[in-house]
Amino acid sequence: MIRQSCVAEDVRVVPVVDAPLQLFEISVPEGTARVAARAARGRRACVRRLGGRCSGRCPETCFGGVPGLAPDSLVAVSQPMTNWEQNLRADLARNAERFADAHGLTAYRSRGKTILFPSHGLRHGNFIDASYRAILGNRSWARRLEKRHNRPDALPEDRRHDAMELDSSNSSDALLMNCFCYPGSCTRIFSSLLPGLTNGPVEFGVPGRVPLSDGQPDRTELDMRAGTVIFESKLTEDGFGSTEKKSMERYRDLNSVFDVRLLPTEDRRLLHYQLLRNVLAAAAHGYHFVLLCDARRPDLLHSWWDVHGAIRSADLRSRSRFLLWQEVTDACPGPLRDFLHEKYGFGGPATASFDPDP
Repeated sequence: MIRQSCVAEDVRVVPVVDAPLQLFEISVPEGTARVAARAARGRRACVRRLGGRCSGRCPETCFGGVPGLAPDSLVAVSQPMTNWEQNLRADLARNAERFADAHGLTAYRSRGKTILFPSHGLRHGNFIDASYRAILGNRSWARRLEKRHNRPDALPEDRRHDAMELDSSNSSDALLMNCFCYPGSCTRIFSSLLPGLTNGPVEFGVPGRVPLSDGQPDRTELDMRAGTVIFESKLTEDGFGSTEKKSMERYRDLNSVFDVRLLPTEDRRLLHYQLLRNVLAAAAHGYHFVLLCDARRPDLLHSWWDVHGAIRSADLRSRSRFLLWQEVTDACPGPLRDFLHEKYGFGGPATASFDPDP
């Protein structure tokens, strides 16, 4: 809802589609201006001339010097932008709950309504059986199952002592392992979606070893590596993090890999840190980089293109790409594909024929 205060009748407010902020065009007798509002932060609208950019830091009384608009004619925006993250969380919770009911699986809700599946011996409700058996049979993979849930305060008290991160239906790591640990699935995904790239052993939590200016490697981890391809896995995360510029400047190749002037910033911080780090790792070690995310998260794709557009080298840009989970699902073996459709809602309605123990 748009709330207007003392705006003349000949002022017309029109939403601007596909804008990075919540933008509106305001037509006034003297011309057209844009209003940008960060509604989530409770700021009043800041009016700029068409083509200008709102920094989000202007005082409440700022009206950009647009002729014909007085301070008391500001337009306030009370409707927040679409929250893609929350919408996806709600979708995943509904699908996970139906999945648990349909297959008689033990599950419970966090205080934030996320569905969690505790493990039961050789079975785990958050994994298809074939993937889970493969994980248990690989010591390196199995260690990922031991990561404690990082928000025990968000869980029912009787579940806090044994909850693990990969129990969550929102876990991008669990989804990643479901897809790439299933026997034969990695080969099929590479053949269908990454033709020409060499498949190799699947490794999770690989040291990034991105060179710093002092000659030492950093201590960050990559979500997954298979051969010479590294992956960043996202699902319901709120973004890619940020870091102070001076912290990012510790990386030896920052300025040679990126046109830093094009990288998005906010409050003196560089945005999308995890993407920057992965691209730097690809540059340093000759990797290909793939971002994995859901088609229901266009906000993450906008962030990716902000970073991709700042990569200087055409060769590195061609080695840096994204894949949608929906594409990955379609490339998976049949039983895994059916499992992913039903549990995560990828690619359409749930598949009634899925057998959890093929």
